[in-house]
Amino acid sequence: MDEIVLIEKMNILGTLMKDFESLKAEFEKSTKSLTDDIENLKSELKTEFLDRAESMTTDLLVVSYRKGAVRWDTSALKEYSKTHPEMMMFLKVGDPTIAFSLPKENHDAV
Repeated sequence: MDEIVLIEKMNILGTLMKDFESLKAEFEKSTKSLTDDIENLKSELKTEFLDRAESMTTDLLVVSYRKGAVRWDTSALKEYSKTHPEMMMFLKVGDPTIAFSLPKENHDAV
């Protein structure tokens, strides 16, 4: 390969790489802002749905409320605790949670 052609190809590659890095940086800046917006809105909605203790579905989003998990065999231990009330101090109930998902008909579009 002729040195002039080699230099031209190096310059083309250098230009492409510089353009790519510039686009990559701009994309990362754009997605950072979008990611922050998504997380802020999720946090706001999570608080609202935890307060409401309910789920809701729209055409674009499903918000599922899940009660906190109970960490013991509730029915058997509650029965036992009637004669041993001191064991109620060991009852642990987790916090409720909120999950976000797309409606089933939109999953193929994502």
